[in-house]
Amino acid sequence: MNSDSDKRINSRLPNAAFVVLIDAPTHSDILLEPKDISLGGFMVMLHDKPEIGEVIPCSIDILNQVFDGFKMTVVRVGEEDSDPPSWATGMSLEIPENILAEFKAALKKAFPDLERDGLSAG
Repeated sequence: MNSDSDKRINSRLPNAAFVVLIDAPTHSDILLEPKDISLGGFMVMLHDKPEIGEVIPCSIDILNQVFDGFKMTVVRVGEEDSDPPSWATGMSLEIPENILAEFKAALKKAFPDLERDGLSAG
């Protein structure tokens, strides 16, 4: 049986060209497309200003492979010059140990041109 996040991600954008999408229903009604992706974190745009240190549960879809049980922590917030206002939000990513190897493999498959250091947690 599919989890709620599997249904949400797969039903919204079944043929989308997006490589990585983040489902964070507590902070966005739409799937988030991260920028500057690495194993340690990424940047997303949010419409409501988050608080530094805030922990947000999420699921991550990499090439239609959904990983559940993540926590992302807000580490940086910058207001964008837009109407309505939006916030460029730097997130650090806590990867569950039991899926770390599978997650790394999916990320490498999605971004084969990244050098090894681009996928390191350090």
